[in-house]
Amino acid sequence: LMGVLMLAGIVVNNGIILLDMTIQNQDSGMDTVEALVDAGSGRLRPILMTTLTTVIAMIPVALGLSKDAMAMRGMAAVIVGGLTASTMLTLVLLPTFYLLIDRFKVKSAQWREKRRVALEAKVAEQEQILKDQEVEDARVNLVFPMAGAGTRFLDNGFDCPKPLIDLNGEPFFKRAADSLLGHVNCERMVFVVLKEHIEKFGIDAKIREYYPDAKIVSLKKVLPGALMTAMEGAKAIHNEYPVIFTDCDLVFSSESLYGFYNKDDYDCAGTLLTFKSDLDRYSYVETEEWTDKNGNTVNIAKTTAEKKVISERAITGAYGFINTSVFLRSAEKYIRNCPYDECFMSGVYNEMIAQGMRIRVFDSDMHISFGTPDEYEAAKKLLAEEAEKKSENEAEAEAEKKDEAKTEEKKETSPAVKPEEKKEASPADKSEDKKKDKET
Repeated sequence: LMGVLMLAGIVVNNGIILLDMTIQNQDSGMDTVEALVDAGSGRLRPILMTTLTTVIAMIPVALGLSKDAMAMRGMAAVIVGGLTASTMLTLVLLPTFYLLIDRFKVKSAQWREKRRVALEAKVAEQEQILKDQEVEDARVNLVFPMAGAGTRFLDNGFDCPKPLIDLNGEPFFKRAADSLLGHVNCERMVFVVLKEHIEKFGIDAKIREYYPDAKIVSLKKVLPGALMTAMEGAKAIHNEYPVIFTDCDLVFSSESLYGFYNKDDYDCAGTLLTFKSDLDRYSYVETEEWTDKNGNTVNIAKTTAEKKVISERAITGAYGFINTSVFLRSAEKYIRNCPYDECFMSGVYNEMIAQGMRIRVFDSDMHISFGTPDEYEAAKKLLAEEAEKKSENEAEAEAEKKDEAKTEEKKETSPAVKPEEKKEASPADKSEDKKKDKET
């Protein structure tokens, strides 16, 4: 037992010395094999000295060469045999096992890292799928109430309904519709027109020429107010997607509004699009600040007013609602309490605000109205200027592309410039040169 205890202490001590130096080498930047080789060569002498001194001292006792040593013979034999074998194990097998374990740890770490990267990629892919699905699910109904009489244009000599008046090559209604189409995902498109305009001017055929899948709602007569016309269009929608009612006599753009309707995560019951003005021929909205769930400060409607300047935010003819059900219920209540002779779209929002509903207000990036003959003439000039600028920009971009292509073509086709070869002098020239040298 004494021999086994002594043997265990010495063997463990040798192993600790070897592995401690190996770990120190690894901490200093060596790889595992280099660290083991350096530790083995550095600790070989102390280990052998410890082993040899003990073994040599115990050999006489183990052989029983003295009478007094007979009682210790068994212990000495255990120590001599055990130390000899354990030294070989310490110097050969222990580094081998350490190297195998270290490589296993490295492989395990690499596998875990690879698995982590794969999981992160899968999570990112799933998040992108959810985002794409969210955008795909974010669909909007578009309604264009166009069943008005258009008396201001008729009185000024126009011989067709206002939606069909040509504005630099395109009818009014297409200009208005293109302000939203291509920017939001359209679920259903509804045009409300007069039956008289279908029979006399073929307005339905003109609409389907641009939008073949559009729903046409025809009215026998002009209703008392744009709100009534919009309600007839809303009744043709049978889904719960949001709806935007847009007048046919304007063109606009608003990236913030487009972004809101391109996410299937609505935090309000309606939307209003505004532009800056101080003219009393527009509807206006007074706003206040509100913090959404993401911590962003946004504008919401406090109240609206028709033909009265209550702020610098004039309302464009684009009115959004969370769905047609909310719009129709609020519109019916507003009609019963309407303070004006005519029911306006903007008044519906006051009824919604009174019921505790939230209305988001967005600013337009661009807004051009052509609801009167004067605005129409101004819009023609503005749109012509914009078209001219766009054409000039496209021409400049095309010219730059052509110049770049020509430069690249010259680089590819131009021969490499060779260094000028030195012409070897003829024998006559050499003779002449020698003669000149002699004379000199």
